[in-house]
Amino acid sequence: MWLLHRNRTTIYTVMLVRTTQIKMRRKQTRIAQQQKTSL
Repeated sequence: MWLLHRNRTTIYTVMLVRTTQIKMRRKQTRIAQQQKTSL
């Protein structure tokens, strides 16, 4: 039971990290596009 809970928390953490990485990547691409248009 304890192991299952621990595994669930790990999965949640991994998913959270992945979503934040995707958001950061989208933000970086958006900034890059803005720089291209400004040039």
